[in-house]
Order: sequence, then structure tokens, then C-alpha cells
Amino acid sequence: MKRPINALFFSRGRGHGHAIPDMAIASIVRELRPEINIQFASYATGAETFKRANIPVIDLNLPEVNPFLRTLQLAQGLIQQQALDVVIAHEEFAALPAARMRGLPSIFVSAWLPKAGTIAADALTYADSIIVIERAGLLPIPEGVTTKPRFTGPILREMQCGLTDRSKIRARLGLEQEATVLLVVSGGWANEARAPIAELILPAFLELPRPKKNLIWLAGKDSAQLQQRLQAFNSIRVLNYHDPVEEMIVASNIVVTKGTRGITTDAATIGVPSLSISHGLNPVDDFLIPRIRSNIAVEAKAIDCAGLTKYIEQILAQPPATWGTPMLAPDHGGRAAAAALCEEIDRLCKQP
Repeated sequence: MKRPINALFFSRGRGHGHAIPDMAIASIVRELRPEINIQFASYATGAETFKRANIPVIDLNLPEVNPFLRTLQLAQGLIQQQALDVVIAHEEFAALPAARMRGLPSIFVSAWLPKAGTIAADALTYADSIIVIERAGLLPIPEGVTTKPRFTGPILREMQCGLTDRSKIRARLGLEQEATVLLVVSGGWANEARAPIAELILPAFLELPRPKKNLIWLAGKDSAQLQQRLQAFNSIRVLNYHDPVEEMIVASNIVVTKGTRGITTDAATIGVPSLSISHGLNPVDDFLIPRIRSNIAVEAKAIDCAGLTKYIEQILAQPPATWGTPMLAPDHGGRAAAAALCEEIDRLCKQP
């Protein structure tokens, strides 16, 4: 019988996009290797996502955009308090040197690799293992990083519903079957203060020449302000949250995002086209999202409401079958990433 292994998993707290795949990976790790005990640590929206899912998490009480040195200090202190065998970090670079300072091996998980010369690239040199949840060949390995990455492919979540469920989901949500439905998903980090799109979306939706149309906005922390702002429009709903989010995607004809890779990938997996409006705040997503064939990517400062309406009409005019699924060798449910994580934990912890 294999000995128990204690792992501390630092999940980046900016938005929902790290906690959600991390929970999926951990669930499969428990299935494959029940002796591996994973304790999550996160902050901000990430910590809220774990708590909402009733997954135990150590909340580092850091802001959404967390300072590197403060994160390093907290990570080092937390590692010192725990009886650990290995540290895992999903895009939380400060956890890597923190683990090395405490003499523990670390595994870095990410959909991207940082540019050479950055503090993130310097921190990556402390990783004993690197698992990249993307395709090989997209991003160069930073100079000085000697650990060879393992590429497992993009993680596609196991969806609880699909397009064949659209009719019954619309009926349950009170949406007319023949209506054109636009879904706006802001993401957990890019609120209207950081990345405003309401001034583009609202007139574009109102100008859309469709007799029956609905706009559903999953607004998160912006929900109260947007509800007050849009309450006069009967065809617009503003919601704080909906679980599972794929029900809203299935009910929609098009998903509009702020360039968030996770929800764009979810829409592509289901087969619903998307349009991403970027403010240039996340260069990695801006690099990866245009490679998703079912998405049209635009810059917020380079588009007006008339142009946006034309793009929406262009998307709606195309038969659904033409969008297809864009990913190569997808990792459904995180199984490949979980298997790679188990293998790397065995190697680093000297498990037979």
C-alpha cells in the first residue's frame, strides 16, 4: 500500500478560471490515487469559487491582483505550517520559490509560459515539474528554465447539458423557443470598472433587427449596479450567478465575453459561437482566444456598437455546424492533466 502524500495546491485567485479546472483535476486525482491528499489555497474570486462549491480552501485574503512579494511571504509561511510532501501551483508563481526555500519539490500547472526576463519566468526556474494544459508549440520556454514541460492539452469541462437540451432549458428559464438569445459573461475579474462593455453591448443589442430577442448578463459582482441600470428593459436580465453556467450557454445563440479563455472554451465545447471584446488586460488570453475557431475576437477600443451589431449578425447568420470544435487533443474533464500530476507527484515524492 502506498504511503499518504500531502500536497498543498495554490490556485490563482484572479477570476474563476483557475479554481474550476483545479477542482476537476483534484477530483480525478482522488479517484486515481486516493492516498494523495490535496489542500487548496487561494484568494479573492478563486477562494469564493471553492467556498461556493463547498471545497475546503485556505483563504490567503489577497486582492484579485496579488502582489508577488506578499504572496511569496504568505506562501512561505503557509508551507512552513503544513506537514507537506509537495507543492502544486496553478499559475501562482510565488509558490515555487517559497517551496524551494522550505526544501519541498514543486509542480507548476499552467495554460501558458511567461516571457523571459520577467519575475514570473525567474520564479519558474524553481519548479521541479511543469505541466502545461495547452497544446505544445504555442509559447516558447523561457530562457533559464531547464525543466522540460509536459503538454496535456486544453481542459474541456465535463458539461452537464448540451444543445439537445436547449428546448427544455429555455422553457424552464421562461425564454421563447424562437427568440434570439445573447449571453454576456463578464468573468470574475474583469468587472465594468476594469473593462467596460455595457456602452457597446446595450445599443448593439437594441439595434439587432430581431423581432424576439433576449439579453442575459451574468454580471457577478457588478450585478446590482447593472440591474439598476438596465431594469427598464424587459428583454434584459441581469444575474449574479447561475450554476451550472453551461445551461445559460446552451440556452443562448451567442456568448459575448471580455476575452475570458475559460468561458470561451466552454462555449466552443458545447458548440455555441462566441464574440470576445478585449481591453488588452490579459495578453495570454488575447493570444490564445483568436485560435478558437468558433470565436470572433475584437478590441474594445477599435469597435463601435454598429460594428458590434454587424459581427453579431454575421455569427447568427452562419449555420451552427460551421463553427465546429477548435481544440486539438482536448483533455476532457482534466483527466490527462490529473494523470500527469499523479505521475509527477510519484516521481518527486519517490513513490514506487
